[in-house]
Amino acid sequence: MTRTSPSSARRLGGPIATALLLAAPLLAAVGVVSTSAEATESTSPTAAASSSSLKPGLQGLVVTKPDAIKTVPYATFASVKLPWNTIETAPGRYDFSYVDKVLRDNPGQRFRLRFMSGIHAPQWVKERSGGCVEVRPDSPNGNSGCVPRYWTDAFHADYTALMRAVANRYEADPQVVEIANSECTTIYAEPFILGADSASVDRLWKAGYNKALHGQCLRRSTDTLVNLFPTTRISLAGHSKWQFIVPGPGGYGDGTFASSWEDERSMLNELSGRYGSQLVFDDHGLGPDDAMCAAPGQPLATATSWYCYMAGLSRTGSTTYGWQFTLNGGSMEEAADAGVEMGACFLEFAAFQALSETKRRAVHEQLIDNCDDHSTDPTDPTDPTDPTDPTDPTDPTEPTDPTDPTGPELVNEVPPTVDGEAAVDQPLTAHPGTWSPAPETITYQWLRNGRPIAGATEATYVVGLRDAGDRIKVKVTAAASAHAPSEAVSEKVRVAKLDTRTTARLPRARTHSHRPKVAVQVLTDAGPAWGKVVVTSHGRRVGKAWLHDGRAKVRLHRMRHGSHKLVVRFLPTSSLRYSRADAVRVHIKR
Repeated sequence: MTRTSPSSARRLGGPIATALLLAAPLLAAVGVVSTSAEATESTSPTAAASSSSLKPGLQGLVVTKPDAIKTVPYATFASVKLPWNTIETAPGRYDFSYVDKVLRDNPGQRFRLRFMSGIHAPQWVKERSGGCVEVRPDSPNGNSGCVPRYWTDAFHADYTALMRAVANRYEADPQVVEIANSECTTIYAEPFILGADSASVDRLWKAGYNKALHGQCLRRSTDTLVNLFPTTRISLAGHSKWQFIVPGPGGYGDGTFASSWEDERSMLNELSGRYGSQLVFDDHGLGPDDAMCAAPGQPLATATSWYCYMAGLSRTGSTTYGWQFTLNGGSMEEAADAGVEMGACFLEFAAFQALSETKRRAVHEQLIDNCDDHSTDPTDPTDPTDPTDPTDPTDPTEPTDPTDPTGPELVNEVPPTVDGEAAVDQPLTAHPGTWSPAPETITYQWLRNGRPIAGATEATYVVGLRDAGDRIKVKVTAAASAHAPSEAVSEKVRVAKLDTRTTARLPRARTHSHRPKVAVQVLTDAGPAWGKVVVTSHGRRVGKAWLHDGRAKVRLHRMRHGSHKLVVRFLPTSSLRYSRADAVRVHIKR
């Protein structure tokens, strides 16, 4: 094997080890097992499947070990890594009991689910792909294993079947907000990395791998997931360079390792241009000694490195992105500061005890601010284009008008402020701050989560229902003759979520057959609530339903005879608070 450039594989022992640690509880999980027939019967409401609105993207500190969620009690997002071979225990037979338990035990959390492929694919999947290929790492931190031929149609069909089963179960579940794309992976959880030593590269090449098939895998896996999960975000992990194999000089069987950041950038821009904000980019290796590129990074079309590309996503105002730590004994605090400075929306790790409680909370809030503050830069559109394209009306080489009389900008000496109670139906008042020289005109534009609110251009803004749980700012534009207009933005105010009140009752007598119904109503001070309710008995979820005009009748799972205490919970949304009803007792007759 000939190697044309050094491997750029990063130190990835931490994330892989975390994934392996999850295997033990998964193997021991006991619960309802779905057959292929059950998995193909969608449980998603039609409204959810046809909705164009996306579930929220990850924000803040995100833990990957469910038992560590308590270390960041103010966080509302978490992640779970799930080896494929522990979920699909036989062809078409899926065991989602561990996932269901995690969701049930953490009703206030929203989750990214990462179904680990590559070496974690079931053995029968590897065989159907044409046989697995032994891959050994090109760095001491890597893992070894037998990987499927992920570039084949047979493997794609099996991965699609798994994802279809996942979609039928969780696409309509508001707790599951993101699915990771791991179809095109080997010994690492990143689809742009081969991470293979010289002998392994030759084995992959002899098995039929080539760059074109790798690219096809990236394209069709992303397209498949976007279509299976119309409202759930899809994440794709990038790398410093796309690693691939090209023909070597030694003839048949000689594969040559190669890598290219430019080719990866082109692929990322192609995918993000096609799927927009549904696609989430993340990196699996932020350490304290990595080269950092502070936000706003570089334009996506010309970014010179992966980190500058990631930081440049802050310009688009729509794409969520973040990092997973790979510390290798380094300082988590330094790595966290680097992630914040690069504009990340989230940082992911097994747990965050290495940060002090004060630092942990500060980093969490800074990440959320980053996500709020992403705003569109007119010189870098969301759809990446070549900035020197002569057909582009925003061509930076276009000369300015030499007759333009505009002078220097006004200087904002004291930033604008917002007064008032940040609650629904309450007024907020903007104060323009201090400018030099004094402006002749002042205009206002109120912003919700960094984006303009239509028609909100007065000094006073009355908070609406749409604003509940969101962050409100005001942008002030000052103008004066012989000066260019200048803008300044206030600090954010967070609008309180609406309180909810949940009530539950048995619509008939307290003695029922094995599948009773529970009538549920959830109200706010502004009217009926919207969202999802779950019903538990003895700590086990026995029913769930979406609210319609604040009401739902929940048909419960089959229950054993005897007395049961039913607890109904309303799951929090971005604008509504969690609440639970008083317990209802039901007696199931024999």
